[in-house]
Amino acid sequence: MKILPLTLAGAVVVEPENDADRRGFFTRGWCRWELEAHGLEPVVARTRVAVHHAAGEICPPRCLVPPFEEATFVRCTRGAVHAVIVDLRDGDGANAALTLETEKRHGLYLPAGIAFGYQTLLAGTEVFLQHSEIAYDSAQEHRLDAHDVDWPLPAARMRQAPSGR
Repeated sequence: MKILPLTLAGAVVVEPENDADRRGFFTRGWCRWELEAHGLEPVVARTRVAVHHAAGEICPPRCLVPPFEEATFVRCTRGAVHAVIVDLRDGDGANAALTLETEKRHGLYLPAGIAFGYQTLLAGTEVFLQHSEIAYDSAQEHRLDAHDVDWPLPAARMRQAPSGR
């Protein structure tokens, strides 16, 4: 695995390395020891899968606030998304955007305090998320206004966080 830092402190792209041949390949997409060596929190307390039927669907940037903060790891397992991250830890709102797509198989690790949202770029997109904490229904979240984001496609619809977050 390659761990490539982004401009937001603690946020990284996790890029699998593989030696593909005619049969295919096998690669690591998550490694506790490598993530810990980079000062990241590799705890997985829960996972979620989001399936989107249309291109242009938007999940607005959001993150949980204390005491339910969580690190998040996200990978696009089918299709492609335009991912948006916003640093809410120090108030300056630094942000970044990148495309996550099935073919690259890379993931995005975000420490607690960084809001994450995305727009689907293809119909039939599936997104896999890992979280370091279990959020309760009473957990408060900071949700950014999706209208403040420059999305690449017209909005098909806005999705809310699933129940149980």
